[in-house]
Amino acid sequence: MASKDPAALFYIDKWLIATAEMDADTRGWYLNLILHQYDKKSLPDSIESLAVLANVKFSEYERFKQVFEQVLKQKFIKQEDGRLRQEFAAEVIQGREKFTEKRELSGRIGYVIKIAKGIYPNDYKYYEYLKKEVDFNDIDTKDEQVLKQMLKQMHELYININKDIIISSNNNKEDKREKSKLLWNYLLSSKQWIDPLIMKHQSNTELMTIALKDFFVIQNLIENPREDAEEVKKHFANWLKTNPPKKVSKDYNALMEGKHGEDYYVSLTPVSEERIEEMIKEGWVQTPQGMVKRIKK
Repeated sequence: MASKDPAALFYIDKWLIATAEMDADTRGWYLNLILHQYDKKSLPDSIESLAVLANVKFSEYERFKQVFEQVLKQKFIKQEDGRLRQEFAAEVIQGREKFTEKRELSGRIGYVIKIAKGIYPNDYKYYEYLKKEVDFNDIDTKDEQVLKQMLKQMHELYININKDIIISSNNNKEDKREKSKLLWNYLLSSKQWIDPLIMKHQSNTELMTIALKDFFVIQNLIENPREDAEEVKKHFANWLKTNPPKKVSKDYNALMEGKHGEDYYVSLTPVSEERIEEMIKEGWVQTPQGMVKRIKK
């Protein structure tokens, strides 16, 4: 708990406004009572006790009683415990207490981290671990040897926790790698899916495999990579639009040998990517001259 604040914070403008119509003796008694509240947090609900705290002379007692009932009593609120408190002063006291506690806690944290640095130099992750996990209010900083022993025990716990995290992380990586491998093998064996992609992009199996490998490298960098095969197929097809495989030069003249309508058909290349894929599945080949399909005889 924070020690008593040796200073009393006064707001001059508020004080002058609150005491503008008070007589000099009333203002002095009021000031004494507020200062005692700063020291004691609250005041007794007894006119005799208040007179003592306000430093009222015996000859002024009747005057003080009258002034308190008529003026000063309105400045204080009676609490559930029966004691009196001036609300604004109470808020100031509470604010100062919180500030002092934070300052003391900050100093305590700084001291503990300083000792930790002496034992484990440059172990910055351990320092952050201490700041997150330790309740510094419960640490005894008076005995340095006890503190060092506690820091060593905390370091052992920190190391063990990190080991568990690393093991768990490695297990997750292995599981992720195995799933990726199975998905990879499945996609490469899906000839009905990959062959049309090869024809569409005028590539070959080797170059398309390289493109798929590049795609998998990027996908595996994602924290939760896609595992559904159909979803991966869709995203790979979209990915190829901006990352196409190297094209293989082909002689398309052989496709159009013979007579049009008897040996082959020629059609305009559709605007729709989906329609192009459908035609490729039907046996059409995309060429610079358009879509070409040989007629089976």
